Amino acid sequence: MKKLLIAVLLFAILTVSTFAADKNAFGYYDYDGNGTVEFTDAITILSDMINGTADDASLLRVMHVMQGAVAGTKLAATVTSVDTANGTATVSTEYFENITIPLSMLGLGNNISAADYNGVPAVITVHAPASKFFASYNGDGKGIYLVQVNETFSGTPVNAVSKLYTIDELNKNATNGSHASDNYKSASLELNFRENVTLNSAVNGYTRYDNGWYPRVAKVNDNFYVMTYMYGQFGVHLYYVTSSDGINWNAPQVLWNQAHYPAFTYEDGPLAGTSDKLASVNPDICVLDDGTILCVYAVRPAKGYRYYPDLSGLFMKRGTPHSDGTITWSDEFKIYTGQVWEPSILKLSSGEIHVYFTQVAPDIVQYGYDENHRSTETGLIISKDNFATWTPNIQAGDTNYYRATTVYREYVGDKDGRPHYSGQMPVATELYNGKLFLAVEIRQLNGAFRVSTAVSNSVGAWKSLAIGEEGTYTKLTSTPISSPFVDRFPSGEVYLTYNYWHSGQDYLIGRLGKPDGSAFNNYFYNAGDSEGIWGSCRVVDSHKAITAMQDIVSTTTETADDGTQTTVNTYGINLYHHYLNHRINAKETSVILDGFINEWERNSDALFVGSETQAQATMQVAHDRDNVYFLVTRLDKCLTSKDAVKINVADGSTNYYTISINPKGAYTVTHSVNGDIASGTATAAKRFGTVDINTNVDQGVYIEFAIPKSQIGVSGTSFKVMPALTNKDASSTVTEDTLTGAVMTSTANWIEVVLD
Repeated sequence: MKKLLIAVLLFAILTVSTFAADKNAFGYYDYDGNGTVEFTDAITILSDMINGTADDASLLRVMHVMQGAVAGTKLAATVTSVDTANGTATVSTEYFENITIPLSMLGLGNNISAADYNGVPAVITVHAPASKFFASYNGDGKGIYLVQVNETFSGTPVNAVSKLYTIDELNKNATNGSHASDNYKSASLELNFRENVTLNSAVNGYTRYDNGWYPRVAKVNDNFYVMTYMYGQFGVHLYYVTSSDGINWNAPQVLWNQAHYPAFTYEDGPLAGTSDKLASVNPDICVLDDGTILCVYAVRPAKGYRYYPDLSGLFMKRGTPHSDGTITWSDEFKIYTGQVWEPSILKLSSGEIHVYFTQVAPDIVQYGYDENHRSTETGLIISKDNFATWTPNIQAGDTNYYRATTVYREYVGDKDGRPHYSGQMPVATELYNGKLFLAVEIRQLNGAFRVSTAVSNSVGAWKSLAIGEEGTYTKLTSTPISSPFVDRFPSGEVYLTYNYWHSGQDYLIGRLGKPDGSAFNNYFYNAGDSEGIWGSCRVVDSHKAITAMQDIVSTTTETADDGTQTTVNTYGINLYHHYLNHRINAKETSVILDGFINEWERNSDALFVGSETQAQATMQVAHDRDNVYFLVTRLDKCLTSKDAVKINVADGSTNYYTISINPKGAYTVTHSVNGDIASGTATAAKRFGTVDINTNVDQGVYIEFAIPKSQIGVSGTSFKVMPALTNKDASSTVTEDTLTGAVMTSTANWIEVVLD
């Protein structure tokens, strides 16, 4: 025991450098005046030295402040067991349960007797509140602050952070195009199982969700989301609904009600004397920088749509959101006249507002409405004065076939002696480089659908196509797909969704694209088991998108008096929160494995898994000269000893190391070819719940893990990882959740970790 105490005290003395300090000058070192001495105080002083903005700034003072911050993060501990075979000791304090560390951290070799050291109070390094640290200096430059080996601290250590971070609290920062040069095939989207949302009367009692079609979502701010949809396949009414978090949604409210527009009778034309009513369809929304919500939609007469272009067109409402979740909408105003389908709205970084739509009026006006033709193209109108005016300004009685600026047209063949074009259901986004990306649905002559894409040649502008002229485009696939929607992550990646016809049903799937819009990966990110059409996606944060999809929630069969049976579907709306995984950066930081995660607060880059079960995990990475550190946070309502988080580290193109850690902090390190790896690792686990006790609801666990770089083949400035999550709840089988698109047979598209 005596030998251990001497060694520990020597270690503490070596850890704490000797500096002079005024023992009454605690406030002097709290540079930002928040009551705590932190590393940021030292950085601020150092900056003042460099800039010459503070007369009292000195390198000695910087060192004093840094020492004070260090003193607030170390921990006293008690040795609970010694494993001489593996050269490790397990220690604990009142702040964490167990930490396994190499004996070298205590200044000890392996040639000791475990029985001599079990239960011995020890000091891993020095720990005390910064105020106590400064009060212990004697001011002569020779004082050394030592923690007594048997001292027990009361209260929480200064600045101690002990909490379970969710993925929403991480990955908050992004710069435009920050991942533009990365391997886009290694990026992936992971669905958050916990945040799947179903909206229908059976779930929340609101019957107006039950016939919802064409959902579109937008984020106004961190506490306000809005969604619009049309009621019924052919519209009639439009609804909007709000949410404070994108998960819990309020009762639907009327946005456009057919009852507010009285019936009318045609005075002339082919329907003279016929009564008709207006209907509204295809709402889309965007949010301006000041929080104003713009909603664009199409209005048309139910019977006279084919014959009266002046009664159809695009309309817009301006919405003002309020903190209580309500929206005040302006009266509608018309921005385009003519038969039209499927508008979408985009605000550019320049402030321009673009409205794209399926332009059908020119074909109808010239040749008449024909179900067998449906020749379409993509029209565009632009506002450069905050939606006050629009160019071109198409009014009733237009003599140019109600033609807006045509930006997409794709030839699909001749029919009845004239060329047939397509370019419908257009949706655009602005790429990181300022160019515009467009996805359109193509209706072929045989009636089948597919999707094509295009990228503008200019920044923020498309070429205006002459009549019959085609632009440059890419056929995405020949597979029967339809109803595209697109958005872009700030880091650059393009997110494209569309309907995919499979086994007699329509499903919504998504793909991630190269930041320049030139290609898409072959991984498909699904929207659960939704069956329906006209879904959408919207990026709502730097690493988060909400995918909205109509869903058939129930099917019944109705029998008429004559015995005819009809299948009746009840619809709802499903929302899925997807999180972007891509290259992350690991900051150079010496992590103290102490059960607290102070060092990780400014190292928020994280990877996420959690699409298969309620359990989910985030993984962060740091490093120093010799070690790689992982912080794994597992959210889990049912912790069991069979649960694990696996960190797979690539070792070449096909081989890899696997670090598997369970909720108790126990771990294994293996190689895909060579088996077990030598010791030299360390862990610290902080649990928020109980393992293998299923009578309560757990929160989860976070685990700090360190391993020498040499043990997992990390020798350069980066390495590749693929996290996985194994979960066994009380009544379920073990499920391994990995990143979509990642395979164990090839590490080529695993995610890169760059060592800063």
